Amino acid sequence: DGSCDATGTVSSEGEGETIGNMDDFEDTRQQDEDYEKKIKSLQDRLANDAEVLNSVKEELADKEASHASKVDRLMETLDATKNTAKDKLENIRAEFTANDNHRQEQVGELRAMLESAQMRCELMQGEHVEVLRMQAGRGAGKKDDETESLRHQLACALEGKRIAEGRVE
Repeated sequence: DGSCDATGTVSSEGEGETIGNMDDFEDTRQQDEDYEKKIKSLQDRLANDAEVLNSVKEELADKEASHASKVDRLMETLDATKNTAKDKLENIRAEFTANDNHRQEQVGELRAMLESAQMRCELMQGEHVEVLRMQAGRGAGKKDDETESLRHQLACALEGKRIAEGRVE
């Protein structure tokens, strides 16, 4: 505790003269031994604490290395997953582009079929009108003209239906 056990009292004997008595001071040898024991104890504790500190530092370094390794593995996995996802996305885009091109080709074919059907329908209507004129000129009955007109309209409607079904496919 660092305090001195010496009393420090000085005896005085008589008439104003002060004389120091060596018996007034306790033996300092015991005190020195106690201090040396205390110092040794503190040095041992300090050495032990240093060992514990080194052990903790090593454990911390091991854990940090382990965490760094885990982070590296996770980052590699993330990069691989990211690249795989990117490749899949590119493949899907390419597939959609190919499908879109195919659909555009189909739409072009359907438009060509529609134009052809419309032209045939117009030709048939023209022929129908001519047939009606010829029949009218020959004096054919009105019922026959209506029947022929209805047949012609039916043929055009069936052609239109076939074109519409082709679009759906």
